[in-house]
Amino acid sequence: MIRLAILGFCLAAMPALAETDAEREERCAAQAGIVEQAVALRGKGTARAAVTEALTDGETAVQARFRPSVKPLVDWVFALEESQLTPEVASVFEASCRDYKQ
Repeated sequence: MIRLAILGFCLAAMPALAETDAEREERCAAQAGIVEQAVALRGKGTARAAVTEALTDGETAVQARFRPSVKPLVDWVFALEESQLTPEVASVFEASCRDYKQ
C-alpha cells in the first residue's frame, strides 16, 4: 500500500522532463533525504510548518535546487499514518522514484 502511495506521489507531484539517469539518481537521493528528515522530525513531534522551514532555511536547509520539493514532500509525510512512519519510508520512496521513468 505504501509503495503504491509513494509511486502515485512521484507520478503526480514530481515530474521531471528530459532528465538524465544521473540527474534522476541525484534528485531521487535528495528527495529521499528530505523524506527521511521529515519523518524523523515528525517523529520528534515537530509541527509541519516547522519541518518545512527547517528544510528550506538555515543550516539544515537542503540545496536550493531541491527546495521546491520540500513542501509537497513534507505534506506527503504528514499525510502518512503514524504506523507508516518507519525508517524504510525514505528507501522505498527512493526506489520508487528511481524506478519511475517518463
